[in-house]
Order: sequence, then structure tokens, then C-alpha cells
Amino acid sequence: MKQAQNLLSDNGACFNKFHQRLGHLRHTCQTSRRAHLHTHKRGAFCCCSLPPRPESSILVAASRRQLVATVAAAAAILPTRKGRAEEASADTRDAVDTTITDVVYMDVGVCPDGVRADRSLGDKAICTSTQPLGRIIIGLYGRLLPQTVSNFLALVKSRAYSGTTFSRVIPGGYVQAGRQGSPRMGLVQPPTDLPPNNELVASRSFRLEHSRPGTVSLSISENDDDPILKQRPSYRPTEFLITTGPGPVPSLDGQNVVFGTVLEGYNTVTAIASQPTFKPNERIQAVNQLASFIGDERAARVRAKYGKPLKSVVITDVGVLPIREPFPRPV
Repeated sequence: MKQAQNLLSDNGACFNKFHQRLGHLRHTCQTSRRAHLHTHKRGAFCCCSLPPRPESSILVAASRRQLVATVAAAAAILPTRKGRAEEASADTRDAVDTTITDVVYMDVGVCPDGVRADRSLGDKAICTSTQPLGRIIIGLYGRLLPQTVSNFLALVKSRAYSGTTFSRVIPGGYVQAGRQGSPRMGLVQPPTDLPPNNELVASRSFRLEHSRPGTVSLSISENDDDPILKQRPSYRPTEFLITTGPGPVPSLDGQNVVFGTVLEGYNTVTAIASQPTFKPNERIQAVNQLASFIGDERAARVRAKYGKPLKSVVITDVGVLPIREPFPRPV
């Protein structure tokens, strides 16, 4: 009898513990549907053999799990030593080297009487006398764009730019020169042995932005050479532009190749930009847009005259200057 009473007493205590554990398991099941609760007749006796887990040990285990998870997440985010070395190497490869390797000058003047009409055959002079505007000194990025700079130097040394005119002036944007055509019309006739420029099809050539006044770039998107001329296998772009400021010109970014900067003579660039230009009225612009929409090729030729100076702004002389160190600060 006494043994039976002891057994009932032990089973009663175990039954109370079982209900406590069962309530905890039910709460767990409500928060996680994947948990399953299986009970049977002998579960009441088996539960007594499982010592309750101390609450402090549960907290310690949870803290350890959080620490391990945090370390694993940090290891996934932080780059390895090899990864940092590869990133540094990539940054070095992608660095833009704007070292000035060559310096050229351009003297600029204005023809007060317009283009001469009495010129004889072979006479390339646009006008008999010009009013000097000043000299522009340009530094070239020969390490960044060796082929582009080499071709530009060849044009300068052959004096292909001498006697040519600025064909476009966009207020607050840029001035443009070097359009190809007849020298009698103030246009450029490049040397026949000018090599092709493979840098014009490389994306890295377009990394520099037109973010400051005095930026010099080869005109690609703004090029207004004759479309028939561009289709020739021997065609080489010679047109260049100089930004006038006062702010950046983001519309030129990614479409024109920046290969130099104005070192001295920014006031001359400003003087060119202040020249009066051809400005079509709204009616002419509307007609031109309509003609362009229907595919009339004449629309592009008319649009190329927008911004053309009313007086001829002439590059009277060009040449190469010796490099001075330290280089003058761009202005």
C-alpha cells in the first residue's frame, strides 16, 4: 500500500510537470507551424526523466548563436586581403592619367569685314587683316589618349588649323572649330596620311567629363561635318570644342573625347563666346523640326548654321610650345 501511495505521489508530481512542459510546447507550436507535438500514455512517466533546462543556459546558448551569426555576417561583408588587393589593382588600372605631355597654342582674331570676295585661285586667306582676340594655350593628355593627341599634334604641326574659323558658338556651352572642307571657306583640310584613331571606339576614352570651363575635347556627337564626307574610308575627325563655362556641360559627357585643357588664354575663349551669332526665330526652328521629322536631309545642314558667328572668328596661327614645369594652373 505504501509503495502504491508513493507511486501515485510521484506520478502526481510528474503529471504537474508534464502539464507545464505541455503548455510550453503548445506555445511553441503556435509560433512555428512546423513543430509537432506527439504525446502518448507513457509520456507522463518519461517526462520526469528529462531534467528541466536551466533558463540561464538557454540565454547563454542564444547569445552564442547570435555571436556566431554576427561573425559569419561580418565575414561575408568584409573583403578578404586578396579581394582588397584586387580592388586596389582595378582602381589603379582605371585611374585617369591627365598628365600634360604636350602644349600647343592658337592665335585667334576677328575679321571685321567678313570673308573676302576678291580672292584669287589658291589664296586661302579669309581676310586681309584681323582684330586680334588673343592666344589660347592648350595642354594635351598624351598618356591618357596617345593616338588622339598624336593626330591633333599632326594637324597643328602641318598648320591645317591655321586660317580656319570657329564654326559654332553656344553661349554658356562651348565654342567649336576644325570643321572639314575647303580652305577657301575657312575649313580644315587634314593631311592625307593621318592615321585612324582606334581610341574613338573605346569606352574608356569617354571617361572624362566636361565639368569645368576650358575643357578641350574632340567633337563626336557635336560634329557637323558633311555626312557624305564622314562615309569616306579616309575620313578622320578634326573638329574640336572648348567649353566656355561658367558651369559644366553634362550634355557633352560620354559622347565627346576630352583630351586636353586650356592652360592660358581663357579670356580669349570668353571673347570668342561673346561674338554675335546666327539665332533662328521660333518659326524657322519649327519648320526645321518638321523637315527633320519627315527625313529632309537639308534640315541638318540648316541646323548646323545655328550658333555660327556673324563675323569670321579665325585661327590666325598655330604651333607647338616647349613644356614648362611646373605647368601653369588651368584658368
